[in-house]
Amino acid sequence: TEGALLTLSEKGGVVAEADRLAEISFTSERRWMATLDRLPDGRTVAYAKGALERILPMAHGWLDPEGRLRPLEQTEREAIMRTADAMASQALRILAFAYVPEPDMARGFESFELDGRLIFLGITGMIDPPRPEAIAAIRTCHEAGIQVAMITGDHRETAMAIAREMNLWAPGQEALTGAELLTLSEAQLRARTARIAVYARVEPEHKLRIVRSLQERGNIVAMTGDGVNDAPALARADVGISMGLGGTEVAKEASDMVLADDNFATIVAAVAEGRRIGENLRKVLRYLFATSTGEAMTFTTALMLGTPLPLLPIQIIWLNVITDGSFDKSLAMEPAESDLMLRPPRPAKAPLLGWDVLAPVLMVAPVMTLGTFLVFLHALASGLPLEKAQTMAFSTLALFQWFSAFSLRS
Repeated sequence: TEGALLTLSEKGGVVAEADRLAEISFTSERRWMATLDRLPDGRTVAYAKGALERILPMAHGWLDPEGRLRPLEQTEREAIMRTADAMASQALRILAFAYVPEPDMARGFESFELDGRLIFLGITGMIDPPRPEAIAAIRTCHEAGIQVAMITGDHRETAMAIAREMNLWAPGQEALTGAELLTLSEAQLRARTARIAVYARVEPEHKLRIVRSLQERGNIVAMTGDGVNDAPALARADVGISMGLGGTEVAKEASDMVLADDNFATIVAAVAEGRRIGENLRKVLRYLFATSTGEAMTFTTALMLGTPLPLLPIQIIWLNVITDGSFDKSLAMEPAESDLMLRPPRPAKAPLLGWDVLAPVLMVAPVMTLGTFLVFLHALASGLPLEKAQTMAFSTLALFQWFSAFSLRS
């Protein structure tokens, strides 16, 4: 932002050297900053810039195009706000500028010394275009059943314009400002959070309330932030995500994940990788439960029918070491399936060993048992030695496990 303003000043030919005497730093609560400077001609001037909603109420006058000081009446204030709204609707971020010539700072350079004494100079608009990969990432989130909300300190119209550009805004969704948020009860906010896509002019402390409201609705919440004041919301979220490049150390300590590139698309890539790992883990569990149950049922059937054992213990150990020991690792390293990010999220309390894991066991294990046992009995009925019949049962069971592994890949 500062670099863009310096470039704009150079183009306009209004850059002048000055000595910095004091400064009121920008904070997310104040949303403006000011400096006290001594110009080369010896004059002292206080300059202020920040959110229009904060700068304009502190101003008592404005400079017309001829440089004459005029009182800032209500009509001028309304005209300035209309101009700002028109610029914000084009996704421009608005900054307002004002100054105090020859300020009397006998009591120190504090914010209350400027209130009501500023002379309004004007506004500027800056475009901060979203990254193309962020637009694609938001589309992927929607396809995956993930709700995305923008929380920003920008003007409401600016935030809504950016949301539309990023396809974050859909019919029926709402935008809420920090001031409106304060008027809502917890129940009212909880009822509306599912429809809110944009939170504008939000203070850091509001983020904690937004996170809490979403969690009370049963959502798993991932919150991003970079400032010291974001730490409570990052810590409260199910997954706190801080910025690795522009984030403060406090935000990083409070978060669960740090983005090394400060890119929203990286979060979506992490979700996709997490889904791949979770799905592969369920594939491994399906395979191990199905094959182990098949082996156990084969032994149990032989004991119940009083026949010789179809497998020797050493053969079972060999199957577990060679077959299970290789196929389960292969399933764990499977690439993501093409529709993985088109599926809805799993419920937060869904068990890892759910019906989707146990159902294949009920289908595969009896088939493995029946096939292996029939081959074993047929070999014995044909007059083959027990050792050869056990070898045939061992080979049949191994083939069943191979086919089971391949069938569980997708």
